[in-house]
Amino acid sequence: MYHAIGNSEGLVEINVATKKKLQRCPNCGNKTSRVHDYRVQRIKDLPIHSTN
Repeated sequence: MYHAIGNSEGLVEINVATKKKLQRCPNCGNKTSRVHDYRVQRIKDLPIHSTN
């Protein structure tokens, strides 16, 4: 799901996140929805419109 879209100075920024779901703890095996950490990934120079 996306959170925000911004467009400035010829750049388009799209903020997305996955839906929360239950995961199993690798240590104890219990199910949890607790977030351990977040990661920001930037993809640069990805074409969004094909131009010929």
